[in-house]
Amino acid sequence: MRFYVFLFLLLSGRQVAGQEIPLGTWRTHASYQQGRQVVVGKEGIYCVTANGLFLYQNTENAFQILTKQQALTRALPTQIGYDMARSTLVIAYPDRTIDLLKNQEVTELSLLRRSPLPNSPQINQIFPTPALAYLATDFGLVLLDVGRQEIRDTYRNLGANGAELAIFGLTFSQDSLLLATAQGVMIGKTNSNLADYQQWKRFGTPNNLPAQKIKKIITRNTQVYALTEGNKLLRYNHQNTWTNIPLPTENYTDMALAGADILLTAEAGKLYSLNNAEIVTPQTNELLQNPRSVAQDTQGTIWIADAQKGLLQRTNNVWRAYAPNSPASADAWQARFANNRIIITTGGYNQSLQPLQRTSGYHIFENGTWATRILPALTDLTSYAYVPAQQSQYFGSYGKGLWYQRQEGTVEQFTQTNSPLQASVFGDVRITDLATDASGTLWVANYALSAGQSSIHARNLNGIWQSFLPPTPEGQNPIAITIAENGWKWIRLNAGIWVLDEKNNRSRWLSTAPNQGNLPSNQVNAIIEDKEGLIWVGTDKGIAVFYTPQDAFGTINALLPVYGGRPLLRDEVVQCMAVDGGNRKWVGTTTGLWLFDAEGTKLLQYFQEQNSPLPSESIKAMAMHPATGELFLVTAGGIISYRGTATEAKDEYATVNVFPNPVLPNFDGLVGISGLPAGAKVKITDVSGRLFYQTTAEGGTASWNLQDYQGTRARAGFYLVYTLKPDGSAGKVLKIAVLE
Repeated sequence: MRFYVFLFLLLSGRQVAGQEIPLGTWRTHASYQQGRQVVVGKEGIYCVTANGLFLYQNTENAFQILTKQQALTRALPTQIGYDMARSTLVIAYPDRTIDLLKNQEVTELSLLRRSPLPNSPQINQIFPTPALAYLATDFGLVLLDVGRQEIRDTYRNLGANGAELAIFGLTFSQDSLLLATAQGVMIGKTNSNLADYQQWKRFGTPNNLPAQKIKKIITRNTQVYALTEGNKLLRYNHQNTWTNIPLPTENYTDMALAGADILLTAEAGKLYSLNNAEIVTPQTNELLQNPRSVAQDTQGTIWIADAQKGLLQRTNNVWRAYAPNSPASADAWQARFANNRIIITTGGYNQSLQPLQRTSGYHIFENGTWATRILPALTDLTSYAYVPAQQSQYFGSYGKGLWYQRQEGTVEQFTQTNSPLQASVFGDVRITDLATDASGTLWVANYALSAGQSSIHARNLNGIWQSFLPPTPEGQNPIAITIAENGWKWIRLNAGIWVLDEKNNRSRWLSTAPNQGNLPSNQVNAIIEDKEGLIWVGTDKGIAVFYTPQDAFGTINALLPVYGGRPLLRDEVVQCMAVDGGNRKWVGTTTGLWLFDAEGTKLLQYFQEQNSPLPSESIKAMAMHPATGELFLVTAGGIISYRGTATEAKDEYATVNVFPNPVLPNFDGLVGISGLPAGAKVKITDVSGRLFYQTTAEGGTASWNLQDYQGTRARAGFYLVYTLKPDGSAGKVLKIAVLE
């Protein structure tokens, strides 16, 4: 299968990021600062990052971002190799799919993915030669003919007695092929049948080689160098014995040949060179933070993929760092819209509810660009809240309590020693969520408490605290707080829902019990209030709705919307939900992203990896930008956003915007008309006044697919857009130019 890649051009080393994208389109937000692998190609320097891939063209000081959105077949490359003889980049993915990228054209090879292999084995190294590209994998060696775009052969079960053996790298020396394996180094004559495990010689303790994993193996002149998992470097001169080369004590991450020298990268932020006399020389620089991979181009320039700085260049001892604008890390947890910005926190906890120990801070998306902020000593940032009245920010940490940042930037930490916050049963202060109400009061979910302790706390604008005891033991573990329009707090617990009306001193636990919630499951993963005041609940057994949430403290039963003749998503694990400007429901599950109408009875869109650029079908969190209708998704594979066709409506006409305008000849998306009142009518005519198309706004945005009612595309020329209020009174008139 072939695709054509349209790459974003990023001039002068900076991303030209538009503040808005067209309706119905995606935007990938991979982290390009967490470099993992660097490869030199004819087009420039390719860099694989934690969840992305980009090309840096040194001669033009420009980036090209390669994503699934631009027609790569997968979203998360793990290994690359460059075939100089055929000017082709070989890209491997976690599912063993292989892409061949040449002249901006991609060819997908799926044979390995479709092969029945155990334990989801990975491709660990791609080693191109003038004849074939060798793929070192967890199950053996694959010989790929890049020119013919086919797999020539596979060497499997190369371990002792024909057992399966993982191969991590390879090199050629003299008349032999040497493999870096999980059990040491193997060597075989290239003129023998290397598919036969008995044709391979295995080195061990008698040869001075430890029987442990070999991380990297390379050839310099006639000698072979192997880097062990124990960070020892050994040399082989084809006389059956390995010689230890003394190295400084480091955790080495990569080894590569650079002219006559061998370069080794160390995790602690160092680069070592080993000359022909095997004298080791260290090199440091403030840009070297966590180098993971190193390569040298034909001009002698050193390129390093650094896990904190992206792509590093060293030319004549001058260092530079390059990376497209992006979040500083691939870590992501909660998504929030606040103060006209999207905020992504990065901390959290694992399935055992233990802290992840992340120190990645939080990511900010504003005006089309990303920035990352690190708060010193704040680990596992789970939640964020903004207080407009004070222009201040709160940060919740899963272990370090609550952090308050005033407008001028000073920071104060709240724990059990200076606030009503309680220490968890583990001894630390674990905050799982924050929310602010209409008065500016902050609400805090305090997790993993002992019986009898208050797990919900409130701090008003004057700094006065209140604390609230849960109505049931399940309330000792609050996870998230949703504040309804009437001020009631719908608190998601490890089991069920706690409804809190503090003004009337009322609390209620809702569960699967009849007349006490009637939830489809006590595993509640999401709670939202829609524009009609209904409470929607996402569980591991689909979606339920409280149509009379005002009865929460009496007899109340959740009802199940019906879609396709059965309860809505009853076989899906719902992980997050959002409401757009048209009151439509966006639902993130473990199998993709769903969009339903306002009632939840009609499926409008369903996105999976096969029909979208989603890096993963597991949608963990989401946040809607109400002004643009762009939905930001935190997935298991990173951050991505999709601009829907609905925005928040205005009470009256705001600044009505038509985009794109003019419409270019190759544009095949949706034209958007935004800034409209709710329910506004839109009529599109040609300049002679003939009605071409009409529609109704979803929230504050209407869309036009550039076609009339018969499906005929609009010809080049000018078109008039008439907007009408729901009562039929006139609004704004605009003009659209459609170009040939």
